[in-house]
Amino acid sequence: MPTPTCVALSKNSKLSLKPEQVKIAAAIYEQDLTFIVATTGFGKTAVCLHAIAEYLDNDLITQAIIVAPASVVSHWPVEARKWGLSLDVQAVVGTPEQRAAIVATKPQVLVISLNNLEWLLKHGCDATMIIIDEISKASGKQTKMLRHKKWKEAIVYRVGMSATPVAENFEKLFGMVRVLDSGARLGRSKERFMQNYFIQTDYKGYKHDLAPKADEKILAVIADILYVVESDKEKSLPALTYQTISYQMSEDARAAYDELRKHMLVDIQGDAVEAANQAVVSGKLRQISGGFIIDNDGEVIELDTNRAAAVYYTVHHAIPADEQVLILYSNDHQKQQLAEVFAGESMAFVYGGSDKEAALTAFKSGAVRLLIAQESTLSHGVDGLQGVCSKMVFMQEPWSADTKIQAIGRLHRTGQTKPVKVFTIECEKSIDQLVALRQENKSGYMKKFIQHLKG
Repeated sequence: MPTPTCVALSKNSKLSLKPEQVKIAAAIYEQDLTFIVATTGFGKTAVCLHAIAEYLDNDLITQAIIVAPASVVSHWPVEARKWGLSLDVQAVVGTPEQRAAIVATKPQVLVISLNNLEWLLKHGCDATMIIIDEISKASGKQTKMLRHKKWKEAIVYRVGMSATPVAENFEKLFGMVRVLDSGARLGRSKERFMQNYFIQTDYKGYKHDLAPKADEKILAVIADILYVVESDKEKSLPALTYQTISYQMSEDARAAYDELRKHMLVDIQGDAVEAANQAVVSGKLRQISGGFIIDNDGEVIELDTNRAAAVYYTVHHAIPADEQVLILYSNDHQKQQLAEVFAGESMAFVYGGSDKEAALTAFKSGAVRLLIAQESTLSHGVDGLQGVCSKMVFMQEPWSADTKIQAIGRLHRTGQTKPVKVFTIECEKSIDQLVALRQENKSGYMKKFIQHLKG
C-alpha cells in the first residue's frame, strides 16, 4: 500500500497536516480498522478528509460514508470547501426524497446522521469505507445498523472516532469496538464481556464495577487498533478551573421537592404530579431544582426563577464586563428563563432549529456579549469560540459526562490563549449535588484511560 504523503492534497488545497495529525492519517490509511481517541480541537475533520483523499487517489475505495451527530453533518462539506479540497463531499439531509436525490449523484463522500442510518441502509450506496464521528454517541439500535450484514460485506475500511469513549464507563467500549471488528476482540456477547471484565454489585444485576485490572486487560486487547492523540499544544493549554455558584430554591419549590422525594406524588397549585418510578423521580426533582415542573397533563408549572437569577449574578458579578460569555442550558424552559432575565442585553441563541451559523458569527465578531446555547447543540462540531471567549456558565450540571466534556472542549482547546473558567449553577440541598458527584466519579474513567495508554 502506498505511504500517505501527509502534505497538501493538491496544489490548490490549503490543507496540510500537523505532525500529530500525520500519525493518525497514516494509521487510518495503513489499517483496515482504526479507533481514534482525540481531544476536541485536534482537527479530526482534516485528518479524515486527508485519509479519504489518499484512498480515493489510489483507487482503494469507491466511496466513503461519514456518520456523524446530526448537529455536525453539514459541517463536513463546509470544511472540505474551506480547505480547498477537490473532494465531492455531500451532506445527506432533508426529506427522504431530497436525501435520495443526493445519494443518487454518487458523491465521493456521503455525510449522514446517526438517525438516518436505517434509511441509508434500505436505500443503498456504493461505499467501501466508513468513518464514524463520535462513535460513543451511537445507540444500541444504531450500532446494530452499523453491523448489518450488507455493510459488513461491502465496507472494507472502518474508522471510529471519539473524544470521550469512556466518559460514562468502560462498558460502552464493547459496542464501539464491536462495530469496528464484528466482535473479534471483545467478543460478540455483551453478557460474556460483562462476565469477563466486571463484577456485579447488586443482587438484581443492574450495577457493575470494573474487576481488578480489567481496564488494563480491555485496553491491551484493543491496542492494535487504538490510537490516542494528545498534541504538544494540548498539553500546554492555559489553565482550566471550575467554580460552583450555589443558590437556594424558593419555599414553594422546596416544599414540592421534599414532598415528591418522599412520596413520589405531589399536588402543586391544584395539579397532580406523579412519578412512576425512581428514575422519573430523579427527572422531576431535577426540574423542581431548576424552578419548574411538568405536571401529568404535560403543562409547565413555574415555581421560581432563582436558577436564572444565579446565572445573571454570575455573568454580571463574577465575570469582567468586557469579557464574552458562553451560557449553556438543557431544556426549553431554561432557555425562556434566560431570555427573560437577560432581556435587553446583547445575546444570541443556539438551539435545535435556530440559525446556528448566524449566532456563532455574531458572537465571534463581538456583536453580542452572550452566546446562550443548548448543551446538545453546541457540544459537537463548533470551532472558533476559543479565539473570543474563555468563560462558560452551565445553568445546570449536565446529565451526561460526555456532553460536559465536549462542551468545555469548545473553549479549552488548541488556539485558546487565556485561562478558561467554567461556572456551574447548583441548587443547594438538591439532586444537583448528586449529579455533580456522579460526573466527578465518571471523569476518572477518561483520566485512567489516557494514563494507561501513556504507560
